[in-house]
Amino acid sequence: MVVLYRVDDRLIHGQVQTSWIREYQVNRIIVIDDKVVNEPLTVQILKIAKPPHVDLVICGTDRAINLLEKDAAQANARTLVIFKTIATAAELVRQGLDIRSMVIGPTANKEGTVQMAKNTYFSPLEVDAARYLNAKEVEMNIQLLPSEPKVSVGSVLEKM
Repeated sequence: MVVLYRVDDRLIHGQVQTSWIREYQVNRIIVIDDKVVNEPLTVQILKIAKPPHVDLVICGTDRAINLLEKDAAQANARTLVIFKTIATAAELVRQGLDIRSMVIGPTANKEGTVQMAKNTYFSPLEVDAARYLNAKEVEMNIQLLPSEPKVSVGSVLEKM
C-alpha cells in the first residue's frame, strides 16, 4: 500500500531517511524516474542511501503503474513513492494512476524556474504539471519535513 507520494529531486537523502520514513513507517521505497533508472551510478548511490530495513525499487514510467498495482496487493507493504519531478507524477496520472495527495519536497533552483515555496522551485513544465494535477483534484502540499507547516500548491498556483 502506498502511504505517501512525494516529489523530491534529491530522491533519498537525510530528511527522507530520518523523517519521512519514520513518520509513515515505510518499509519500501519506489523511485519512479525515466532518467534515474538508466543511470547505474545513481542507482548504486540510492541503494546505499536507503536504510537497511527498507526495500528499494527503481523503475521508469513504463513499469510504474503495473508495479504499484502489485504493491497494493502486498498486505505488509508501506510504500513511499518518490518522483524526481512533478511532471513524472502528472504523466502517470494521465496514464491512469490514481493519486489523491502528494507532498512536494525540495526541488532545486535552476535557470528558468519559479519559486513555489522555501527550497521549492518549478520549471514552466512543472508548473503546467502542477496545474494539471490541481485540475484533477490531487491534493498537493509543499512540505520539507513532516513537522513543518504545509503550503498548498493550489493556493500558490492561484497567486501566479
